Amino acid sequence: MEECVLECVEAKPCFDVNFSSERDLPSSSSAADMEKKDEYNYTKTGEFTSEIYKIEITGLKPPFGFGELKKFLNQKMKLNSSKIKRKGSNSKVVFVTFRCEEDRMKAIQLLEGYKWKGKCLSVKKANPAADPLIQKRHSENANDELREAFDISKLQEGNVPPKIWLKNIVMPLWEKPYNDQLHIKQLEIERLLVKLRNEISKVWSFTPVWLRGVSGLTFQFLDCIRPSPVVERYRNKCEFTVGLDPVNDLRTVGFRLSSYKKGSVKVVDPSECSIVPEKTLDVCRVFQDYVRRSIYEPYNPEENTGFWRQLTVRTTKDDCMAVIVMHTQDLSILEINKVMLDLIQFFEECLGKLCGVTSLFFQCFGKRLSNENKKIYHLTGTRYLTELLADLKFRVSPNSFFQVNSLATEMVYDLIAEVASVKKDTILLDICCGTGAIGIYLARNVKKVIGIELVESAVEDAKFNAKCNEIGNIEFHCGKVEELLSLILRQFPPETDVVAIIDPPRAGVHHKVIRTIRRTISLQRLVYVSCDLSAVSFYFSLCRPESNNYCGNPFVITKAIPVDLFPQTNYFEVIILLERKV
Repeated sequence: MEECVLECVEAKPCFDVNFSSERDLPSSSSAADMEKKDEYNYTKTGEFTSEIYKIEITGLKPPFGFGELKKFLNQKMKLNSSKIKRKGSNSKVVFVTFRCEEDRMKAIQLLEGYKWKGKCLSVKKANPAADPLIQKRHSENANDELREAFDISKLQEGNVPPKIWLKNIVMPLWEKPYNDQLHIKQLEIERLLVKLRNEISKVWSFTPVWLRGVSGLTFQFLDCIRPSPVVERYRNKCEFTVGLDPVNDLRTVGFRLSSYKKGSVKVVDPSECSIVPEKTLDVCRVFQDYVRRSIYEPYNPEENTGFWRQLTVRTTKDDCMAVIVMHTQDLSILEINKVMLDLIQFFEECLGKLCGVTSLFFQCFGKRLSNENKKIYHLTGTRYLTELLADLKFRVSPNSFFQVNSLATEMVYDLIAEVASVKKDTILLDICCGTGAIGIYLARNVKKVIGIELVESAVEDAKFNAKCNEIGNIEFHCGKVEELLSLILRQFPPETDVVAIIDPPRAGVHHKVIRTIRRTISLQRLVYVSCDLSAVSFYFSLCRPESNNYCGNPFVITKAIPVDLFPQTNYFEVIILLERKV
């Protein structure tokens, strides 16, 4: 984070007090306008996109993994690839993008005719991908009067207001009684376990005893889903988009009706979404008033024009953090400083002070140069929030990860300690520990906690949190799990009670981490916390028979406890206990 540079800047308001909606609001696009829009226009705006520097590689011999291919390109061939995408699930063709023409030409020269895995590669330049929104609109009906791809007529059918439509998207279970919501999620968990059972049975040639159910759908190790202690106003973090309302085109701060790729750039007021705290809605409404008076328009991702882009609000019992994101386009440093000064004045002296923001940040999205970091400037108030779990305090910065349902998170951590059967002589490994919340929460119940995390800033936060809570039996290591795990465990005798906990990011864990866990024999118990049970590859790799790639006795699932961390939505958290099969 950086302090904003405010020297020699006049505190002149960046909004028009005589705002006129008729004058300032853009008109809707016409069919003629859309006919002129190019599906590749985004490559001509002067903004960086690696799609400009793309190649197509053919002749690859499947199967191959993206990690394997990326290692071949970047490490062995010394190339600087940006993104890799397969043409189809079983295709022998991949597209690779780079950050400049020099890197692309180097790749073509080195890879053309190169023999990899016994096959000669063929390489050529590739066209950029088409803009998904423009492509969708053209394909729908290029001759009719164009409407938003998210058809407003659908909102009008049955007189469904946009706010209700939004509720169906953001919180699709809102109309169902809470017990019915829990039942739906319990059935979904069982369906996913059936999928896992079928996958594992293929490699075992039979269904292992631990995966056999009483009736084929009921699993002996599966508990009933635990309800959240709070079902409304529970989200401590919300990310809002700045855009235009689908009905009246007023500037709005809220949630999108759909994703850009699916054809929507319209935004609806979130006030009917009962999972959003009132404090958060107050900030949203106040900032919306500011945006409507601003001389700067909302950012339009379709045209790559406009400025105001996003508002992130994080709340605790006593505090509130707001992070305002602006696409600065071609604004000068002086103009950006004026914007920041005006925001400070608005939230300290004007209407903004009424919404209780105690921590204000500003983030710039400038021209997307390949080497540019998106800077976050601290404008006013405290630099951090303090989140409480039980009697513990955790520092929350703008980019910190923290579970969105604080009360239910306490229950999750208590259940982790229960299923892991930790004792006073247990060594607890907190893998992918982030800012250390789980390890710090459980430290008083074990002999020692060792956290492993790849992100250096998260490790620094974890160390601060441990010190702040006077937790002395904990240490944190920054690096790759596959490189550190064996080294850390060597310091303990074989009879040591070691338990590992993994609460990975949404992308999951690398296959190297799974293989390391499999071959680390001293690790007999593992607790996996996940909001994506559909990612069966993790369990599949841990539970499959021993092989050259997966050394060590396989694990079996002995306990699964779902927790409703996200009421009113389709999502949930699952705590899985895996133990070595003897």
